[in-house]
Amino acid sequence: MYVSGMDFEPDERRMRICPDGTVKLQVEQTPYMVHAKITVPLYGQLWVMADNQGEGYQSDFVDFVTEAIRTYVSWARKFGEGIQLSVETKAHLDAAIEFEHLANRGMDTPDNRLYALSHAMFAAEEALLEKARNLVHPRSDLRLGCNFTRFTSPTARYAGFFVKAFDFATLPFYPGRTVPSQGVYDYSYVDRALSFLLEKGITPKGHPLFFGHREVNPQWMFSLTYPELRREAAAIARHHVETYKGVIDIWKQQMEAEDAEARAVEEEWKARKKGRKANEKAPDDPKVLIRMVPVTISCSTLLRRLKNSAGHCLYSFCEELDTLRKTNGAGSWSSKYDIYRLSFDRGEWGQDYNSDQAESGMVNVAYNWTMLSTNGALRKCFKKENIENGLSSRVLVAEMPDASFSKMPKYTKRADKDVEAIQQAVSALRACCGFIDTPRLRKAIETWVEEKRQEASRDIDLVKDTFRKRAAVIGFRCGVVFHLLSGKARESKTCMEFALMMAQYCLDEQIKAFGSALQQTYVSAEEEGVRYTVNHSVFDRLPATFTKEDLVTLKQGFCGSSGIRTIILRWMRDGWIEKVDGKHWRKTESVTLSQCHSKGI
Repeated sequence: MYVSGMDFEPDERRMRICPDGTVKLQVEQTPYMVHAKITVPLYGQLWVMADNQGEGYQSDFVDFVTEAIRTYVSWARKFGEGIQLSVETKAHLDAAIEFEHLANRGMDTPDNRLYALSHAMFAAEEALLEKARNLVHPRSDLRLGCNFTRFTSPTARYAGFFVKAFDFATLPFYPGRTVPSQGVYDYSYVDRALSFLLEKGITPKGHPLFFGHREVNPQWMFSLTYPELRREAAAIARHHVETYKGVIDIWKQQMEAEDAEARAVEEEWKARKKGRKANEKAPDDPKVLIRMVPVTISCSTLLRRLKNSAGHCLYSFCEELDTLRKTNGAGSWSSKYDIYRLSFDRGEWGQDYNSDQAESGMVNVAYNWTMLSTNGALRKCFKKENIENGLSSRVLVAEMPDASFSKMPKYTKRADKDVEAIQQAVSALRACCGFIDTPRLRKAIETWVEEKRQEASRDIDLVKDTFRKRAAVIGFRCGVVFHLLSGKARESKTCMEFALMMAQYCLDEQIKAFGSALQQTYVSAEEEGVRYTVNHSVFDRLPATFTKEDLVTLKQGFCGSSGIRTIILRWMRDGWIEKVDGKHWRKTESVTLSQCHSKGI
């Protein structure tokens, strides 16, 4: 027995059975549902649930069987709304109500409650089936099946019943059966079952890649640390897929296949909604998860996709950045530049319309896009407003090699091993969730961004100071991805080097692509914005003792008096200079020695 939230997310099971037979469970959230594995007449042993007719429970006590009866009776009635239930289903529903009534009057109470539960469950299942037959036109490619866990031989009753009932079977790959010892795989059951299924023309499916339930995992796993368990789980999943690739080809697919199926469901819902009669209730929105969206998506559709994303990130891929620029130019209702900016940190965005035709609501934006661009399209897209609002600092620009006057490229099919490596990487990343602790990587990025702050401060370069911060975030995220794909428990030296390389590359490319435009915004506001090279640092070119006028001269008039004062105060705060009198400042000895050391003097 266990409890869960109304989203079926289970609480940690902390259970105690009292002397009087009462089961005490710790409840971590309300409202909650109760689930128990019990023996039901005419069914056998199976999991049963009670949810207070869809409302969940707030109280401390639940009479489980009584509440389960009411739950399934409620479902049967709900599924039967709008259709004519069959005589058989209606009879089971009436029997459930009658047996519960007899139990409430004290007549064979325990038995009658279980009989009532059995009839209620059957009525709910049949009502759902009849609802589906009335409202849904089945697809031709639908299969019916279940877990194929109890196969013993082709002549067993189980095998005979399975062939008559199903055309689809899920083969069990639980580690307790397939990996009894660390590094030792046993596929004897899978091979026997698979041979039978293929002979009978039943489509096999592998499940699961990994499952964390105590009862289906071998004892040797319980002594592993979490990083070790994560590595073993990934290795086991890869071994399963490698061994049966091409035979069992219905593993969980990547986003393309998932989105195609979700779009088919959504299109079917739209067709039913459009074709309903005026007095008919509109079908419920299936709220499908679609993760890859076109860059031309409208704000309302994007909001709906984000609301249905269940916390996943959405993606757009496009061959030309100019398409994105044009689709954002039709007015405020179509512009998504603010959405792109907010998605960098999963910021909150939404809209509120007084119309059922447009989507309303608030979401945390998780959206990413990748696309190609010419230099011209890049300049048009990132004009003044997309420079000032910070969008340019949230973009990783990857410069392609100059292909001027080069021969026509020849493309070949991607090697199978490369495809496999990509698919494994995607699967590994999609399986990751929660907090990824990378203390060594955080320290390395912290040191890097502080070095860039000092460089920017010494050169009075607000462009570099602006871009360095999010370049550090982008580099850090690249390092986390590297770390996850490496499968190592701690961040390796190579991982940190890669993260720092990406941070520096991002900073260099942002300054190259957007630095001049950002500089002009600072100049027009009488703020610092002059780009520099390492050999022309403003601080290094100042004499050991200097005045404010010396600094203005080196800045060539591009910095106002308030900007000059801010620069001097920052240098004093960092210990680079000290005040001599009201007009003179002097470089400190430690900074002077550091400059000499860096120049090899």
